[in-house]
Amino acid sequence: MKSFEKEWKEYNDRLTKYSMSKGMYDWDLFTLLNYVEKIPKNGSYVELGVSDGSSLIAVAKFRPDIECLGVDVNSNSPVNNIITSEGITNAQVTFDDSCNVSKSWDWDIDLLFIDGDHSIPQIFYDTIGWLPRVKKYGYMLYHDYESPGNAKFEVYKLKNVFEDHSKYDLYIPSEKDIISTSMMIVQKLW
Repeated sequence: MKSFEKEWKEYNDRLTKYSMSKGMYDWDLFTLLNYVEKIPKNGSYVELGVSDGSSLIAVAKFRPDIECLGVDVNSNSPVNNIITSEGITNAQVTFDDSCNVSKSWDWDIDLLFIDGDHSIPQIFYDTIGWLPRVKKYGYMLYHDYESPGNAKFEVYKLKNVFEDHSKYDLYIPSEKDIISTSMMIVQKLW
């Protein structure tokens, strides 16, 4: 897996500049950007659970040739102000419940990054609501996947849905490549 040292430095500098919380560690960002690289020009990236925007902004800066769209319930988030301050023109955030937004969504998605509420009901709602919009061979990346023995979040429970399923390809880097990332990657095969 390719590392993105320049982007990692920019990510951390931005966190300091805007007093943003650190939502990702190095291999989380590297994993995300490896998959963002696969998005075709003029493709689409959607992020559920934007918070203060650290990962959305990193993706938008890394790939100015794609549309980056975020959804978050916290309308007090500074993310749109930071997007404007950074001069980013390919990103926007909608403040609403992700399930509400999914019902009226009409764009196809190359990569869906799910990092919102980590309870199993909400993870299922996000998956069911947004899965029809993910393109064939598109990706869904779930952040904060952890092994069941020491999990603070319930993302790991979704593994059983996708594992050995003929319509999806499941890849968990921390289990396959022994790298320290908390991503679960699902490729839609239909």
